[in-house]
Amino acid sequence: MLIGQLDPTDFYHLAKELHESENLKSKDVAIERTIIDRIYYSVFLAYRKFLSNNKKFDFVPLRNGGDHKRVIKHIKEKDVFGKESYTISAMIKDMREYRGDASYNLVGTNPFTSLGKMEIEDLFADSEILFKKIGIEI
Repeated sequence: MLIGQLDPTDFYHLAKELHESENLKSKDVAIERTIIDRIYYSVFLAYRKFLSNNKKFDFVPLRNGGDHKRVIKHIKEKDVFGKESYTISAMIKDMREYRGDASYNLVGTNPFTSLGKMEIEDLFADSEILFKKIGIEI
């Protein structure tokens, strides 16, 4: 049973809190992976909501795993952001790949599984750019 309503940016704020927590300065891989996961989901859910709430984009979410690819594809194919559509969709696609690797690749040999502070900060910065593009100030 789901309790309460969730805003997509709640995931961003959780990731930021984990990243900045004094108690978690010696972050382990599970926390880094969780941060990456939450950053991606905050962006994905915000864009899915943005597309589905704007009738002109003709996007109906299926509310399943297929929506991840559909959001990215829809932004490109419907030219949602004009000349920036390809860049925006590529940024979300890259985040999705980071998230997929962080969530599913349990072997630590892949570069995505050992993101350092700088790379995670880059993901935060990219997410803030993406949020701003759809009118969300973080």
